[in-house]
Order: sequence, then structure tokens, then C-alpha cells
Amino acid sequence: MTVKDVYVFSREIAREAKGNAVAVTARHKGRHYALRGRVDYVQEDGQDYNVSFDIPEQGSGLLQVPGDNEPRVGVACLFKPNQLANVLTFRKGDKVTFKGQFLRYDDFKRVLWLQNCVQTR
Repeated sequence: MTVKDVYVFSREIAREAKGNAVAVTARHKGRHYALRGRVDYVQEDGQDYNVSFDIPEQGSGLLQVPGDNEPRVGVACLFKPNQLANVLTFRKGDKVTFKGQFLRYDDFKRVLWLQNCVQTR
């Protein structure tokens, strides 16, 4: 499985959503992704724990990709309750790599969720 930078993944999803937001979930649902980035925040989300990636704002010294003018898309990983001990160790700004399964994309909130996430080394 290829590890992708979460910012790059966010931009790809933003571009796809510009074309057809409904197609994003249809295209990616159930696929597994490994994403590398920094922790933004951790919160409870029903039974699960939602760990969101920090997606840098455009123009903060990042490469500009031609045609890359879409608003960024947030990326969140849902961890199962049995992952709590691990989730408790995450701090804002930590560099992490999470592996998970694409659950859904919400065009209104501009967020996508991966489910059944685990941290990989």
C-alpha cells in the first residue's frame, strides 16, 4: 500500500469533488489508504474516536499545482474503541501515518472520513 501525503490526497479529492461530489464516495468507498501528515485534533465521535489531520492552508510555502485552486478538503480518521490507548497518545502537531478505509465524503462540510483506522510506523 502506498503512503500518500495527506495534503496531496486532500487536493486530489478537492479536484474530484469539483467535477462531481457524489462520485467521490462512489469512486473511493471501501478502498484502503495510508496517509501521512500531522494531527490537528482528537475528539469522540459516537463510539469511535475522530482524529483529524492538519491540512495546511494554501500559500503556506507549499507547492502550487496548476489548476489547484479548490478549497481544501479536511481528512479525518475514525478509530474504533479498541484503539483508545493509542488515540490517547496523539498530540496536536504529531507526525503520524494512519491507514484506513474510505467511508464517505461530505461536500457540505468538505470533509472525508476513513474508518477502521490504525497507526502505522
